[in-house]
Amino acid sequence: MSNNVKLASIKESDKSGTVAEKVSVQYSEDVQQNRLYLQALCESLVFCGRQSIALRGHDESTDSKNEGNFLELMKLRSKDSNLTKQFYVETDGFSIHIGDFPE
Repeated sequence: MSNNVKLASIKESDKSGTVAEKVSVQYSEDVQQNRLYLQALCESLVFCGRQSIALRGHDESTDSKNEGNFLELMKLRSKDSNLTKQFYVETDGFSIHIGDFPE
């Protein structure tokens, strides 16, 4: 590698930051997104609790017309919130439930 290429690489890394800095920034952004989503989940849980709404439905399977109050509330919130939509839609909803684990 020539000295000019090395020098150009060093100047470019000074402008855009090192790999470690980029990873750190991405990690911080991911943590912030996760915290906001967790806040949305907690707000929904508190709402259901204050209204005395049961969280589970009779049939929470994906082919059910009514998957339960909490899941339906999260579907509704995902229509208004890009963050909730990102987590809910991109992960195919809440696909793993406690009752779904094999015994």
